Amino acid sequence: MDANEILLEFLEHEPEAFRAWQDENRPRLPVPITPTQLLAFRPDADPGELIPRRYLCKGGSVLIAGPTGVGKSSFLMQFAIHATVKRDLFGMRFARPMKVVIVQAENDEGDLAESFQGVFFSLQAGGAGVEPLSAADIALIHANLVFFRETTRTGADFASLLREIAAQYHPDFILVDPAFSYLGADASSQKDVSLWLRNQINPVLMDTGVCLLLSHHTNKPLRGKDKKDTWQGTDFAYLGAGSAEWANWARAVIGLQRTQIPGIYLLTVAKRGGRLGWRDAEDKPTLDRFIAHAREPGKVYWREPDLAEVQSLNQKGAQEGYRRLPEVFKTDTEREAGLSPEEVMRRAKEIGITTSASDDALAVTRRRWITGKKASAIEHGILEFIGEHVRPVQREIPF
Repeated sequence: MDANEILLEFLEHEPEAFRAWQDENRPRLPVPITPTQLLAFRPDADPGELIPRRYLCKGGSVLIAGPTGVGKSSFLMQFAIHATVKRDLFGMRFARPMKVVIVQAENDEGDLAESFQGVFFSLQAGGAGVEPLSAADIALIHANLVFFRETTRTGADFASLLREIAAQYHPDFILVDPAFSYLGADASSQKDVSLWLRNQINPVLMDTGVCLLLSHHTNKPLRGKDKKDTWQGTDFAYLGAGSAEWANWARAVIGLQRTQIPGIYLLTVAKRGGRLGWRDAEDKPTLDRFIAHAREPGKVYWREPDLAEVQSLNQKGAQEGYRRLPEVFKTDTEREAGLSPEEVMRRAKEIGITTSASDDALAVTRRRWITGKKASAIEHGILEFIGEHVRPVQREIPF
């Protein structure tokens, strides 16, 4: 006898009990939100705010996407430790000391220890304007940070685990690493990803107020017309492998990408990042900043790169850009004529591509390439030209 047959028999023999059971299990409407509530709400005094300007709030979600081996797990570790002691992390400020739980599948106790000790002792040492950890800070870390290694639960079972953790530990953040370990379905299927994220994970976040950070791998490097050279603004929210639903679901997306200098990476707050208020060296809004691995061999933590490292990165970017300019500036006629790169550059200089205000269509097109309209195609999406200087690409700032 299947479920429908059981329900029909129940209805036939116990109609009153059946109707009582129906009433008890009837789906209830969500709690209504009124215009009066919305008019009275003060975004600058939101009690659910975790990272200011409402970048992250209770019940929120973040996707952290990056290639394998760049250090996403250590970035999560650094996020967790900084959050527990309310220390700024690369321009992210925490509203108060947070409780954090990390659930991960790939790192054994030794891996976790190396990462934890790297971040902990770098903070404890202080320096470069950073206050060393106090006894109160250390007590907060011990009291408010918990780790689990889980390698078997997936799908709805994993969502139930998150609910159990939230009920027992009452964390502000749960950091999950990586998504592939816990989905238990096809990461490229919008149906599978939506079911897990929106219908199994989201109810846990809404019911408990936990904010989830989910680590996710990127696709293999792209080639040809699909390369990230031509990506702009919020395109970088879609770094994650598989369905676009990963980025669509997340309230915020953080991208971590390699640069041309080993150990230096581009951190991009591709979705909702304008709320962080990042500014570049010229005090303009930006969604990008460079971060770097530890200098000391064997140490695992992230740091701000120094000026020399950024200058070195800029120099490499400029060299690569200038190397590619002759090909960028070649017209079909020039290609057919077999002109050398040197001759192309000589002719480009003659028409003043970097400074000319000529209405000549070719000059205008070329000038747009050199002044940044298509600079990401020249600079692999990392740097843009400004005269003879370079800086992190300025993207649109969506709030």
